[in-house]
Amino acid sequence: MNDKCPLISVVIPTYNRSSLIGASLESVFSQDYPNLEVIVVDDGSTDDTQKVIEGLKNPKIRYFRHEQNRGAPAARNTGLKQATGEYIAFLDSDDAWVPGKLSKQMEVMLRSTEDVALVYGGMRKIDDEGNTTGYKKPQKRGNIYQSLLKDNIIGSTSIPLLRTKVVKAVGGFDEELRSRQDYDLWLRIAKLYKVDFVPEPLVLYRVHRNRISGNVEAQIQGARRVLDKYFEDIQRNPAALANHYYLLGWLYNKKGDKSAAHEYFKKSLKSFFRIKTLYRYYKTFS
Repeated sequence: MNDKCPLISVVIPTYNRSSLIGASLESVFSQDYPNLEVIVVDDGSTDDTQKVIEGLKNPKIRYFRHEQNRGAPAARNTGLKQATGEYIAFLDSDDAWVPGKLSKQMEVMLRSTEDVALVYGGMRKIDDEGNTTGYKKPQKRGNIYQSLLKDNIIGSTSIPLLRTKVVKAVGGFDEELRSRQDYDLWLRIAKLYKVDFVPEPLVLYRVHRNRISGNVEAQIQGARRVLDKYFEDIQRNPAALANHYYLLGWLYNKKGDKSAAHEYFKKSLKSFFRIKTLYRYYKTFS
């Protein structure tokens, strides 16, 4: 690929991740795709994130700052408004991209028809020491909306390459969501457009306790809001409805609210019977 390749806007929201954002940025500038703009949105950090960014002295970085912490969806939307690229990719500041990530996705995108709006790929989960703890593999391409209703098969915000005009047309990220913002956006896109994938890991997803996925209250709020937003479509698919109820049961059980967990596991069983749900349901009696 050469400098005439379409511009990709890379948006990195960050909040108090001064110890991690350097590695994320390094993974961006190590990409072999030649035409990038990098937009860092500091969501009101109180650590030395700004000093770290300024210390890099990289003219390709455009730095924006929220004076108050507004949450990752708002930070991503700020980056989206500033993006000038035909394509856009988001990278959470505690994740990193593998070499060649963007060029492989762009190859798929450029040979696709205009109705393909998103190209995703695999993900490798790592711990703080860089040890692999799991994989997420791409599964579906084309019209995946019904499959996506069952589960977030695309994965985290750091994975896809997207058409910028499509992300803007569907309204960007829902700033009312405290979690599952990526899943919500993928659903809105997949309802209207096709997707494709690169069949290999493209992202190193760092699992640590400060991720939003470790905040049970935020997870519950996100899971309930997504279920409410797409209930009309989800309820038509008993297996999908069972999955959403099961997730809420699991989250409430994790929170220690066995009464709420019991009710959601019961709803899940009524929607679609699974042995694992029955097991969880009876565990709420103990």
